[in-house]
Amino acid sequence: MPVHIEILEYCVIKHFDDVVQYERELEVYESALPGVPQLLDHGRAHDLYLKIERIQGLPYLDLPHFDAATLGKAIAAFHYATYRGGNCLCHIDNQPKNILLSDHDYYFIDFSDSYRTAPEYDLSHLLLFWAEEFESRMFCRMVSSFLSAYQLKITLDDKLWESAFADSVSRFDLRRQKHKTHLGKSRNQDLNRRFLSKLEFKRLKP
Repeated sequence: MPVHIEILEYCVIKHFDDVVQYERELEVYESALPGVPQLLDHGRAHDLYLKIERIQGLPYLDLPHFDAATLGKAIAAFHYATYRGGNCLCHIDNQPKNILLSDHDYYFIDFSDSYRTAPEYDLSHLLLFWAEEFESRMFCRMVSSFLSAYQLKITLDDKLWESAFADSVSRFDLRRQKHKTHLGKSRNQDLNRRFLSKLEFKRLKP
């Protein structure tokens, strides 16, 4: 359901109509996970709201350059904080505007879709955005750097990646159709998706 957002100088206030969305996001912000902006206040006075630190940053894919390995380490730290039995809290809605780069640090925002699952689901969905953006040779280098850095904390599983990747492609393309964005696939995107579908993580470990 829609969330009303007020953007102020030092904070963002999110107003919720849906109590499930509110409680899901509140749990994340109260946990003070790595890369998550600080929760300043919350309540149920006149409505359900969260008051969150405003990050003065930009969506990382809007920038001319970003360090894929540093992002891999940041997401690994976020996942590792709740990693138990192969599952962790996953961002899920990890479109570029929900990952901000500020002073060389990455921050994650908007957790209304978050839930616990295998990290392969989060990572495969995120990398589909890269597959649209980058020339194939650069894409392969960036993905390898990103996943090698990520696996310094959490080792990924080839078989689980196969099912996670198929699920992410379905979810990603359905959303693209719904919003009528990037409907045509370029040759680079096809090649990049093929590379993602055949990843072998032992070869990517540092």
